[in-house]
Amino acid sequence: MGVAGGFWDLVKPVARYEDVEYLRGKKMSVDLSYWIVQQETALKGNARKPHLRLTFFRTVNLFAKLGVFPLFVVDGDAPTLKSPTRLDRFCKMTGIDYSSHKNVESTIIARNPVFNQYIEECVELLDLMGMPVLRAKGEAEALCAQLDREGRVDACLTADSDAFLHGAKCVIKCLRVDCKEPIIECYRASDIDTCLRLKRKHLIALALLVGCDYNSHGVPGIGLNTAVRITHLFQEEEILDKLCEIGKGNTLLCSEMDNSKTENFESEHTAGMPVKKRPHCSQCGHPGNKVSHLKLGCDGCKGLYSDAKCVEKYPGWKCACAGCMQKKKEHNKWLHWQTKTFSKICATDGFPNNEIVNMYLGNETSALGDLQMNAESLSWQAPKMEFLEDFLGHHLFWDRSYTRQKILPLCSVMLLRKMAANKEGVSASEESQLLYNRYVPHSVERIKVRYSQSFYVLKWKHVNSECNNDDWLGLKSKDLQLQKRKASVVCNFQNGCDEEFQAVEVHTTKGNLFITTDEDVELVRAACPKLVEIFEYEKAAKKRRAAVSKCSKGKETSTVKQLTITSYFKATKGLVRSKPRKTSSTVGDSKDRNTRANLTLPVPLEKTVESIKTMVPVINDPVSQVELSTHDLV
Repeated sequence: MGVAGGFWDLVKPVARYEDVEYLRGKKMSVDLSYWIVQQETALKGNARKPHLRLTFFRTVNLFAKLGVFPLFVVDGDAPTLKSPTRLDRFCKMTGIDYSSHKNVESTIIARNPVFNQYIEECVELLDLMGMPVLRAKGEAEALCAQLDREGRVDACLTADSDAFLHGAKCVIKCLRVDCKEPIIECYRASDIDTCLRLKRKHLIALALLVGCDYNSHGVPGIGLNTAVRITHLFQEEEILDKLCEIGKGNTLLCSEMDNSKTENFESEHTAGMPVKKRPHCSQCGHPGNKVSHLKLGCDGCKGLYSDAKCVEKYPGWKCACAGCMQKKKEHNKWLHWQTKTFSKICATDGFPNNEIVNMYLGNETSALGDLQMNAESLSWQAPKMEFLEDFLGHHLFWDRSYTRQKILPLCSVMLLRKMAANKEGVSASEESQLLYNRYVPHSVERIKVRYSQSFYVLKWKHVNSECNNDDWLGLKSKDLQLQKRKASVVCNFQNGCDEEFQAVEVHTTKGNLFITTDEDVELVRAACPKLVEIFEYEKAAKKRRAAVSKCSKGKETSTVKQLTITSYFKATKGLVRSKPRKTSSTVGDSKDRNTRANLTLPVPLEKTVESIKTMVPVINDPVSQVELSTHDLV
């Protein structure tokens, strides 16, 4: 629950939406109870023990897909301060009246035994998967916040806003990675401080006024907005002490406050446009300044006295201009609001509860018990395959081969991280370099983009060259698809990561068995640098060959003559042939000349021809001789 009154709606404007790469390589504490409660409220269907299925797939996907190092935290014994709130919630759900019961606060109410069984089963599953699990002395979000505050983890995954009150720096409320655009909704304490002016003790005061897990009622009559205005009146160092004074009956604190705080409150509550305050004369107190009054006189003094000069104001004098009257009205309104609000706080018995304050400000170091916060307690080990297969087969009826397939992404990432550590100088045996003691990295096949993120499709080769069928993974079993349909249940939770990350692909080439997995690019480069170099070299060579072939094709196409459009699209209508024009040739046919000579023309035209012949000189060369005829003139 956390802070009541809509706390997440208050801090919604400062939310950050990050991509998948935001959490890669970081440590994150996970409130395991939050996952199970979310599964109970969101799951619809008849799945067998969905809390185990949810925990299994989310853990695999957090570790393999996001590259996160999850650290799971489990609730311990519920504190006695929370007993009234838990009993109140139980009675609201069941309708039972507990008003007749006495000494409810001193009683210790045990947790739901069914819920505790779910927790223990999930803890056993996580232990078999090699994930670290810590048990808190009290609330899990308190230990998550302490780990974040001390820098042991980088973020907390929980929807309980009490994590900020316990000192968490970064809280991830929503995590969706099973969609096309992954969403990581996170909130930072620094953003809340910068934008909303709320520090850790301000949030604790907010929880005392509005209500929290240890006091569900808070102060009657005070909502979230009023509580925020009260917290803005004091600094972080003094707010808890001021609330103690108010609880004891001191409701008149306005004289001790700065004018800037009251002005901020007045500007928030002023209706309409505020009247701008004009400067006042230091001698008479009327609007204006002393220099202008000495030169031009004072209108206020002229109305009161016959002389227009400034008259020294008497003790206790108050200006009655519009700006001063508006300020006085706002100040009276502020005094009324303060008296009314602080009276509600005084009427609340036992406010503030110092035990709740100490609970939020206390340290959860003792919550670790005998477990010490060393490297061994925060290490991520390889899964215990035989025990894990027996556990999931008993609880979820999964076949051994099906369990091996689904845990394969987690095992491959662990092996690559171990190989990357070996490159840095950490010794490792040859058997530890094999996946399931059967497969070894062979080559990088291609680059794959999934969830807006690039992966290397890594090819693993079976160590036995004569193996063509891997029954150990059950990849050739005909009953696998039927079993997968029965076991799969659509789980669209608010915190995604519920389904499998990838499907295992099998290839048989030249008598060798290969499987492919999707791995992070940087992880493969650190673990298998030679394979990446070969892949990059082949990729560059392929680009060069493609460029050369493209250039050769361009040269071939450039030598070919470009055809016209009529060669591709022929006209459907018949071609219209024009008659050839008859022209006179230099050496014409004798028949043609005779034909033209025998033409009869009108008398005026014959005279014109004869006159032109006499004017043109005769050329002796018969080839170049031009003979004018009547036909040419026509």
